[in-house]
Amino acid sequence: MKKIVTGFAAALMSLSMMLTNFTAVAASDVSDVEIDCSGAKEVKSWNTSMSISSDEFDATRLTEDSVLKIEYEITEKIENDYSTGYPVECIFQSWEGTDAPGNEDGNIWAKIAPSKFDDTSAEYTYKDITTYVELDDGSFMGYGTTDFSRVSCILFGATADASIIIKKATFTNCLPESEGKHWVDPETVKKEKEQEKKSNMKLVIGIGVGILIAAAAVFFLLSHKSKKAFDVTTGQYVDKKKIKRKKYLE
Repeated sequence: MKKIVTGFAAALMSLSMMLTNFTAVAASDVSDVEIDCSGAKEVKSWNTSMSISSDEFDATRLTEDSVLKIEYEITEKIENDYSTGYPVECIFQSWEGTDAPGNEDGNIWAKIAPSKFDDTSAEYTYKDITTYVELDDGSFMGYGTTDFSRVSCILFGATADASIIIKKATFTNCLPESEGKHWVDPETVKKEKEQEKKSNMKLVIGIGVGILIAAAAVFFLLSHKSKKAFDVTTGQYVDKKKIKRKKYLE
């Protein structure tokens, strides 16, 4: 009985260590991603300072612990009757047939307000992004779903409250790039495969033609050489007919 209890305890300890190691590995795979903001523009009144395409950052890499952090410079504060209270907004845009709430024919322009901001920085949590809120004026806030597979790009722009320029953008706690699962149009995949087949066929044909040319060249050389023989008296290859004629005359 004692042996059974001891064995069971050992098994539990091993399982615990395996789970701990698995958690450590999973945690180590998550990292922050900083985006190049060198192309950001100074803008105001609902214009876009910069956009991040799905090729630059695949939104499916975001996790529940992810936070979008941006740093910016306010070049001018603007007083108006349509103040949002914050100078910068984030936008999740899709033109790839998304079924996120608020979309029109698969297209969406989902504005997202920061949950934390000041005059130099703002943060957008996973909850800020995924929560869908209908506003009194008929518009809405939030992308409204955790399915980011058809997010075409992420934008940062000025509200009516200020002129701004984005200085830094970071996505925290992201999955590795290899785990991104952005949606791909099946027709595009089909066309790419067909193009790849055509390219491979051209390559095969090219190699075949090259082999035939090389074989013909070798055959020509061998045939040409077979018509000649080495003349020891002159130290050169000469036509076999000349050698026969020479021997006959001798």
